[in-house]
Amino acid sequence: HLVAEAIGLAFADRYKYMGDPGWVKVPQNGLVSKRYAEELVKGIDPLKANPMIPGDPWPHEPENTTALTVADKAGNFVSVNQTLVNSFGCGVVIPGTGICMNNAMYGLNPEP
Repeated sequence: HLVAEAIGLAFADRYKYMGDPGWVKVPQNGLVSKRYAEELVKGIDPLKANPMIPGDPWPHEPENTTALTVADKAGNFVSVNQTLVNSFGCGVVIPGTGICMNNAMYGLNPEP
């Protein structure tokens, strides 16, 4: 019963939040956070089935950004920042620099 309830909650969230993060805002970090899982577990009744209603992972999204820079002794480096929008930004690294470009422009309308 508990496994069925947990799977039902996971599918409810899947149907509500699944999408291409390049086009829609998806609470990826919130959905996989331990605190969100703990919150969902509290709503499972061990004696009866409950309606499968999506949870709210948004409060579990990080509010700050994280930057990571790694360099080696040859002078090579890579720099990644969460404010690149999606993971690793647009997936383009400036040749010879290790700098990942962001994709924040994806949400803007080019039409005046």
